[in-house]
Amino acid sequence: MSFPAYPDYKDSGVPWLGAVPGHWERKPLFALAKELDERNHGMREDNLLSLSYGKIKRKNIEDNDGLLPASFETYQIVERDDIVWRLTDLQNDQRSLRTGIVRERGIITSAYLATRPIAALPEFLAYLLRAYDLTKVFYSMGGGLRQSMKFSDVKWLPIMLPSVGEQAAIAAFLDRETAKIDALVAEQERLIALLKEKRQAVISLAVTKGLNPHAPMKDSGIEWLGEIPAHWGVVPLKYLSTVGNGSTPKKDDMRFWEGGAFPWLNSSVVNMEVVTSSENFVTETALKECHLPVISPPAILMAITGQGKTRGMVAALACEATVSQHVAYIKPDQARLRVDFALRFLESQYRVLRSDSEGAGSTKGAITCEQIARLFIALPPVAEQAAIAEHLGYVVLKFSMLESEAKAAITLLQERRAALISGAVTGKIDVRGEAISSNVVALESARPARASPALSAIVGTYAIRELGPMGRMAVMKAGYLAEAYAGLSDLNGRYERYAAGPYDRVLLTAMERGASELSGIITHEPRSAGDAVTYQVPSTATAPSDALRITVGEEAAERFRSMLLLLKGIGRDGVEAVATIYAVWNDLLADKKDASDEMICRGVLTDWHPEKANKFKRSDLDHWLGWMRRHGFAPDGTAPRTDHQGSLF
Repeated sequence: MSFPAYPDYKDSGVPWLGAVPGHWERKPLFALAKELDERNHGMREDNLLSLSYGKIKRKNIEDNDGLLPASFETYQIVERDDIVWRLTDLQNDQRSLRTGIVRERGIITSAYLATRPIAALPEFLAYLLRAYDLTKVFYSMGGGLRQSMKFSDVKWLPIMLPSVGEQAAIAAFLDRETAKIDALVAEQERLIALLKEKRQAVISLAVTKGLNPHAPMKDSGIEWLGEIPAHWGVVPLKYLSTVGNGSTPKKDDMRFWEGGAFPWLNSSVVNMEVVTSSENFVTETALKECHLPVISPPAILMAITGQGKTRGMVAALACEATVSQHVAYIKPDQARLRVDFALRFLESQYRVLRSDSEGAGSTKGAITCEQIARLFIALPPVAEQAAIAEHLGYVVLKFSMLESEAKAAITLLQERRAALISGAVTGKIDVRGEAISSNVVALESARPARASPALSAIVGTYAIRELGPMGRMAVMKAGYLAEAYAGLSDLNGRYERYAAGPYDRVLLTAMERGASELSGIITHEPRSAGDAVTYQVPSTATAPSDALRITVGEEAAERFRSMLLLLKGIGRDGVEAVATIYAVWNDLLADKKDASDEMICRGVLTDWHPEKANKFKRSDLDHWLGWMRRHGFAPDGTAPRTDHQGSLF
């Protein structure tokens, strides 16, 4: 249901506001609020406040990063209904919410701007500034982006002001409606927490009790393990695996980093289910002089420092790499302990390791490699490990999809909240009068019937399932053609002219990681030069047909699926030829140039990459041009360009 609009509007003269109700007045901020600067001399106040995620919250003054009480004398005193702004670090942080209304007297850092409404209702002004904040108005003020601003920089901020009665109506409306949305968001957050707990419980049960509820049991002799199936063993992990960690080469020694090509992983990567790549690379010199371990998959990574949570601290390693001192690697003896079973067991027992660490007196929650090595593992026969791991692969996928749906619902609700605030405080909706209570949108309609995962994850799952056996480049070309031919424009690729065809590293990474999260597909990086990338597709990894249809529509979904079937039937060289020809042909059309067969083939053989002339003859390209025309693979010049980088040779 839509809200009513005002009967008359006028141009506000403010680009980000547009038209506003005709009776609203334009005022500068300094006419409505004044700057505060009341210092806490003599420690008159010790109720410490902070601005976090757009809310003013209490902080424990005793735990504030070691600051002494005297330090808080430089803080400023604020009262209820004051509005605090954080106008620092503008260049580096364009995501945080930067304003909040104070709910109680206290002190806050003088690095923040504190203001007091004097000619506008505090609640209305707070909502209006939140709308400005969400639309990033502050970042373009003062003649360009600045690192920080003061009151003098925002004092002329234009405000379109309704009457006091209307301000009160708007604030009351938003209090009511945002409370409904916040309740729904909290419900989804509780659901996510429950899903995580349930996921852990299911995994823990399977890796310690097995899948047969009627199996004879025995006492494991380990208190926290309890009973295990009678035919299982109990073995310390050190007898089944190699356990160790790495180090961090000196950051200022360029011999260790400059031109590095060997992946170096820190604990930030362990929030992924499967680690397939790195953002940091070290040199061979670093490997030798810093005694860094070289770890080849299959292996497991575990974050061992910091106040970690029970999930997101263990991941499978699918590429050869080395690690920092904050990451332990566990490399099982596959003949006795499967890596997929060990991964789930370690994930389920992370709390045990944490408890052991805290009991040993660690102040930072650090886990040592020795503790990991001493951990007892309930050990089924290898065949049973495989069955348990396969079962849990399906379970984890199911819980991940449910969690993704809940997160998508939260995103939708938050967008709804922002739109309501903006609409009300800028006059796009009329909330006056008693009748408005009957016009409130039913927010239950904001719940998606089914939230879809990212399009790159869907396309990646399909492409790997169908073309993965041809190799990574075939998967990449499927991504390009999904956007260029099938019209899945939300992939937003930026394709370069690489030897094997159109290539976008960012999109390819998103497709592979998304396929891992969505369907449990594992990307195995080459172990040595000359080896190919391979994909491991679980037997439970079904095609996400519903998600594809919901995301792109039935017509585009069918076009994409049909395209994959055609590509699957022409082999790796055929896929490379078709994708490259399509790109060259499209670029010629986009530039309104001659797109004859002669020019298309010349573009492939002479303007793309030297490898093309070594791989294809003119007769090969003529064959594939004919195939493309017979199957409707003819571009119209609107596909993503690949010639923006210029000729490569």
